[in-house]
Amino acid sequence: SCGMQRIVQRKNRKMSVTIDIHADDFGESVHASRDILDCLKDGKLNSISVLANMSCFEECVNMYRREQDEFVWQPKISVHLNLLEGISLAGAENVPDLVNRDGHFKLSWEKLFFISFLPSRNKFKNQLKKEIELQIKTVVDAFPELSFKAIRIDSHQHTHMIPVVADALFEVIGEQKWQPEYIRDSREPMMPFLKKISLYKTINNEIATTINIVPHISFFISISRSLSVNFFISFSTFLL
Repeated sequence: SCGMQRIVQRKNRKMSVTIDIHADDFGESVHASRDILDCLKDGKLNSISVLANMSCFEECVNMYRREQDEFVWQPKISVHLNLLEGISLAGAENVPDLVNRDGHFKLSWEKLFFISFLPSRNKFKNQLKKEIELQIKTVVDAFPELSFKAIRIDSHQHTHMIPVVADALFEVIGEQKWQPEYIRDSREPMMPFLKKISLYKTINNEIATTINIVPHISFFISISRSLSVNFFISFSTFLL
C-alpha cells in the first residue's frame, strides 16, 4: 500500500518548471551592458552572464550597482569565461601560448579544439587553468551576492566544451573545492540550420560578416564546430 501511495503522490504532484530568460556578454562593452540593464529594468531578463576580462568591466559593474534597485527581478549571474577575445587576466608571462605580445588572446575556437588532441595539450591546459581561475574569481569578487558554493559557469562561444578547456575548468573546480550550481551544456540542433539557409549566419556570430563572401567555407566551419561540440558531449556521456 505504501508503494501505491507513492505512485499516486507522484501522479498528483504538479511539475514545476523554471525558465531563465538569459543574456550573455554583460561587460563585453558599455553599450551592450547598457542594453542588458535596460532589459533587466523592463523585466525582460532574469539571468545574465558576465565577462571579466574586457577593459570596461569595472565600469559595467558600477553601472549594474547604480541601477540594481530598478530591476524587476534580481538576476541569476553566471561567469562567462572568455578565452578568445580581450586581455588575459593572468598576463602574457603566465600564459604565453594563449596570447600575443600585448596580452590579447590569439587562439581561435578551432585551434583550441585541435590542441585538445596534441601531445602538447597539457602545456596549454595548465595555462588555461590559470586564466579560468582568475576570471571566475574576478566575477565572484565583483558581485558579493555570488558564492563559490553555488557558482554558475558558461563561456564565450561555448569554449568550455572544448575538451582541453573542459579538463582545465573541471580541474580548477576540483582543486579549489568549488561547488557549481550550473554549467552550461550546449546542444545545438543541426536540422533547422540545414533546412533554412537564412539561419546559417546565426550558428556562430563571429563568422557572420564572412557569410556573404565565402558562404560555403563559413558554413563548413560552423557545421564542423557545432558537430564537434555535440560529439564531445555524446562521447563524454558515453565514457561516464
